[in-house]
Amino acid sequence: MNNGRAVHFEDHETFRRMTKRCLKLSSDKRHEVVGEAADLAGAFAVLHEIETGNLKANVVILDGNLTSGTTTGEDARKITQYINDRNIPVRVVGMGGRAMKEVGVEVDVDITKEGLEKNYEALADALNNLEEPNDPPA
Repeated sequence: MNNGRAVHFEDHETFRRMTKRCLKLSSDKRHEVVGEAADLAGAFAVLHEIETGNLKANVVILDGNLTSGTTTGEDARKITQYINDRNIPVRVVGMGGRAMKEVGVEVDVDITKEGLEKNYEALADALNNLEEPNDPPA
């Protein structure tokens, strides 16, 4: 992917800031965060903006749990289901406390928060290696 325009769904502001900083430092300004949501309702609102063309984004960076006290990945499942049901043309990068596959969520690439903490270039590297999403079927 040449120009990742990402939305980040993460309930912890610290990780949202860290993600922006990591992309800024490691992607030669090729990739950027263009939207955020800290909860499930906000994530659906952002996805609706992408779907209607009001927000130009091609990547979703996804935490598994946006609802306080949950650890099941249910929020990530709902978000990926929404994306798939509506054929929203985005790639999905898992960046939760653990790998998305551990909670049954399918993503294009999974780097985890720990992976980003260990290597600040991990997210930019992941985006560089993703193919551009296809446009939705007409």
